[in-house]
Amino acid sequence: MPCQAWSARDGLVKYTERCVSPLSALLATIRLMLNATLFLLIAVAASAQDLRHLGDFGNVSSNDGGEHCAGYSLGLWRYGDQLLGLLDLHQGLCGDPPCAVIRDATLDTKTGRLEFWSTINDRKIQFEGTMTTGAIDGALNGERVRLQLARDRMSSGFDPNYSVIAWCKFWGSVARCSGVQEMCLSINTPGGKSAAPSSSVTQTGCERGRHYGVPVERIVGSRISVP
Repeated sequence: MPCQAWSARDGLVKYTERCVSPLSALLATIRLMLNATLFLLIAVAASAQDLRHLGDFGNVSSNDGGEHCAGYSLGLWRYGDQLLGLLDLHQGLCGDPPCAVIRDATLDTKTGRLEFWSTINDRKIQFEGTMTTGAIDGALNGERVRLQLARDRMSSGFDPNYSVIAWCKFWGSVARCSGVQEMCLSINTPGGKSAAPSSSVTQTGCERGRHYGVPVERIVGSRISVP
């Protein structure tokens, strides 16, 4: 609103200036504070969900009703420009298969070309193939495989699928999965700290995971990716 005031020099010259009421100033300050708070909340939410779950794939089968399993299962996540993954080798009794992180993993987002290697039980496994929206096709140590996407395993409430800190904390505590702690030590979060947790507790009992083609109720101590 306009207001009138007198010149301090001679008290005779009248001039007009723009005045802001105390209430208007308070409302403007509140708006600025709300905008800043909203921006901060958005930034925190974005940083908390810094991991993208690309999917769980597998070709696990059983010929004796779920007692013995054979095949592979692979979980993939993307953190920035880094591809994270866990490869399970099913060979024997179903449940709690040995697993390990994948290394030197590359995924061409244009062609779907996927390459990585891993070591499970002192056995080096090399993969070259292609990833599509529904499957991964390629060769594991020269053996042709097709790992089908388990769409029903795409959980929306499993924190380790969305946060690299939660991913490292959870999978780093699973004793049968080798290489997780080492990999997480090499991952730096936006704050400059390692993604590896300062301490871990070994997971026992039923873990979350990937078992394809085998009824879940027949698998004891398995990982399933639904909460």
